[in-house]
Amino acid sequence: DWSSDVCGKLSCAKVEEESNAGSWIDLIPSRLRGLIMLNVLVLLCGTNWVVVKEAGEWDPYVFCSLRFIVAALFFAPVFLRAARNAEVVKGGIEIGIYTATGYLLQAEGLLTTDASRASFLSTFTVLVVPFLAGLSGRGVKPITWASAFAALVGVGLLEQSGSAPSIGDLWSAVSAMFFGVQMFRTEHYARTLGKDSGFDLMGVILATTAVITTGAALATHSGSFQMDQLGSVPWGQVFYCGLLTTDVVLLMEVFALQDVSSVEASIIYTLEPVVGACFACLLLNERIGGLGILGACIILTSCMVTQLLGAESETEVKAE
Repeated sequence: DWSSDVCGKLSCAKVEEESNAGSWIDLIPSRLRGLIMLNVLVLLCGTNWVVVKEAGEWDPYVFCSLRFIVAALFFAPVFLRAARNAEVVKGGIEIGIYTATGYLLQAEGLLTTDASRASFLSTFTVLVVPFLAGLSGRGVKPITWASAFAALVGVGLLEQSGSAPSIGDLWSAVSAMFFGVQMFRTEHYARTLGKDSGFDLMGVILATTAVITTGAALATHSGSFQMDQLGSVPWGQVFYCGLLTTDVVLLMEVFALQDVSSVEASIIYTLEPVVGACFACLLLNERIGGLGILGACIILTSCMVTQLLGAESETEVKAE
């Protein structure tokens, strides 16, 4: 009896230990988990500029289409399950429309504007998201607004471009507005549907985006794209962007926005030009001037202030 009792206690202790080991991630505060994911995805997004630049002069519409087809195929099994949930389908289609429109406008803008200027204009999401939050009835802290404007100033110093203004600048700015709406609505659906629906929501978002971007690629080429051109596709870059900077990034965004507000996330995203400039310096031998270094420091400071002092209360978030 004594030995049985001891063995029983040891077995229970082992099960409890395994259970605790399996839930170690739950020991990390939810907001901290969200912030970690957002900072990691910014690092991945920052590599996009180098990867896309190495893709050469490949058509941006076709590249965008192939990127999202690869991304959507990876989540195809999940899409079949998600199709049975009307709310997930509704949210995924809505977010997918914003996502596809943002990327297509970005591609259109890059045809006539510099990549550095486009990256600067893309950071206007840092103003769009707080504006949307204000319209929805959520309070936006003054320190958050201050950080947003400081981040924009920093990006302006980092991404100065001497080229003349063009219509591409307009497309890039409108693209940033759609990305801002996409981020804001992703936060809404991520919190409404819950953590268990994250993968399903991703499946619908990617399927919608792939359909729209492919339709745009076909419409802009009017049958001029030949199958034999597939051999010249930069498949390495396509798969990198499709699987890492699309699938992994968007998935982390969906889960992170369940615990971190889209307002805070939009400010953290202004780190992307800083990361991109660092990768370009290391891999492409591009150099950052004195003003660029100053701008990077301002962005880093504004992001740190937001992450340390800009937390929104649950009441503010739920006011939406």
